[in-house]
Amino acid sequence: MVLKVLHPYLDECKVAFVAVANKAFDAANANRMICIYRSLPSAEDQKVLAYGCLGLQLEQGQSTTDNSLDKIIYGLCHGYRQVLRSSDIPHIFHDRDFIYMLRELRFELMNLNETEEANIREITPLSLLRALEDNFNGVRVEEFDRLVDIFATVVGEKCYEFRSLIDEKQQCRRNIPTILRNSMKLASARRRLYGRYKLIIDESNDESAVRLLFQCGILNSDPNQTTVFRMSDFPDDIDNDLRHVEILSNIKLCMETGKTILMINTGRIHGALRFI
Repeated sequence: MVLKVLHPYLDECKVAFVAVANKAFDAANANRMICIYRSLPSAEDQKVLAYGCLGLQLEQGQSTTDNSLDKIIYGLCHGYRQVLRSSDIPHIFHDRDFIYMLRELRFELMNLNETEEANIREITPLSLLRALEDNFNGVRVEEFDRLVDIFATVVGEKCYEFRSLIDEKQQCRRNIPTILRNSMKLASARRRLYGRYKLIIDESNDESAVRLLFQCGILNSDPNQTTVFRMSDFPDDIDNDLRHVEILSNIKLCMETGKTILMINTGRIHGALRFI
């Protein structure tokens, strides 16, 4: 393990650092440090998180007529936990997906009155489906159908109208080009509030997906609107730091001016964009 080089410094207490990892360290490293494990959030923790993401106070839902607010949020939290436990859905979703789904429901679908209080009744079966499409997608069609059914069933136990998604999702569901096109049309203010990066995996060797993005009108071919950044794999280009800095500077300039950028084979510089 790469941390082995730190053993002498850790043993003599000359170096202090914080390591964040998705897996537990082996015994050789764990014995040289204090390990803190993050436990899974409880049902009550998720409920508090959901209210916070929706911009609501916990007491607000408890005072709502017939507890409709509490029922919807309870269903969303319980449905998310069932998705994580389901064997029919790949285990690729995490709390960030749940949080961004709630943020979309808050900023896209709720109205704010003069006192900046949100109206939870704006969450409808269709709005839930749209939020799931934007934040819990990227799986096979049958797996996404199962995911929608889980949320519709759990929320529908308390709010029966949500059960309509089980039978009507095929008629209401958007295809991938439509989802991408709607995402690109978001105003900059809304994109900052809940917009997410869209990852497109092109398995072809001739950049077919890139051409389709322009042909379908998802990206504007006008160079004043869209700039394409492409990096080659030639040896002289791989180690060309000056070229890397030039590309990074142009990317940041496009971000400041609001232009759309398309990055192709730019993995070598992604680390420099982490904090933007």
